[in-house]
Amino acid sequence: MSTVEIRGVSKRYGSVAALDDVSLEFADGEFFGLLGPSGSGKTTLLRSIAGFVEPDRGSIHVGGEEIARVPIYRRDIGMVFQNYALFPHMSVSDNIAFGLSVRGIGREEIRARVEDALKLVRLEGYGERRPRQLSGGQQQRVALARAVVSRPRVLLLDEPLGALDKNLRQQMQIELKQIQRLVGITTVLVTHDQEEALTLSDRIAVFNQGRVIQAGTPGEIYDSPRSAFVADFMGEANFFIGRVARRQGDEMQIVLDDGAAVMASGPSRLAENAAVRLVVRPEKMSISASEASIPPHHANRLAATVEQVVFMGSSITYRLNCAGAEVSVYQQNQDPPRAAEGGAVWISWRATDTIPVDD
Repeated sequence: MSTVEIRGVSKRYGSVAALDDVSLEFADGEFFGLLGPSGSGKTTLLRSIAGFVEPDRGSIHVGGEEIARVPIYRRDIGMVFQNYALFPHMSVSDNIAFGLSVRGIGREEIRARVEDALKLVRLEGYGERRPRQLSGGQQQRVALARAVVSRPRVLLLDEPLGALDKNLRQQMQIELKQIQRLVGITTVLVTHDQEEALTLSDRIAVFNQGRVIQAGTPGEIYDSPRSAFVADFMGEANFFIGRVARRQGDEMQIVLDDGAAVMASGPSRLAENAAVRLVVRPEKMSISASEASIPPHHANRLAATVEQVVFMGSSITYRLNCAGAEVSVYQQNQDPPRAAEGGAVWISWRATDTIPVDD
């Protein structure tokens, strides 16, 4: 069993709290993403699990065992770095076998394990090559094979795809997820790339200033952010400021600062007359040439002026002036553009896509 439990872990560097009372649990076989801006604490936590950083307070348990006094080489943890960290003078097979050799494993078992690892990462026949003879994606596969060949209890990934170009990075995300599912290792990923975290992770923790701001599934983090920070960090977001005019059960009417009214639907602690910040994702909104053409299931509708139309290839982004705010709306590139710059339009969305968040 490879459950990882983080209990009240803190780490300070002078006056800076790199980790501030962090508690998390990674389930056996789970792919867990640690996401946040630079300096938010995610890498410090990863290095604490690996043993490169010693926390000031708190504890870390792997498989129920407290590992504070366990040396790095005995923690049974695999790690993949952004720069691959391959030995340039060794062959691919020798790079993969290195950790097994220092553990004193027999030659025949090493050979069998290396062959299995090469098959796992689809590099059969590449064993005698040197790292310089491989592409970036192939080198990353070798680094992954080396990390899993020793059959660790936990696999740590520190920005593993950061050195790859966009297309290769997207391809490797799919392969990495497949490999993790095949081997079933509890895996912890550190990344600042929101799309990467959403694609790979079973659950995500968003960090800021050493604290976990929100943890949950990718869908929960993206569609139901609890704070403006999480909403903004996880992707483009439209913000509106207003006050709760009335509420009935889970339904709320919010009057925006410019006097327009919108509806929100869903659990909320907000009382009538409370100030509120709202988030609506651009892809949840529709843009219409007239009020009559608004989808009937959209409870919210606001007049807007098109400031800019941006062609993005697979989609079109509209930058709008609406209710005194700058608003973005995405349209899939399957219909002709619905508006031109300077034109008057209507934007609309469902009440359930209006998310109240904390500041």
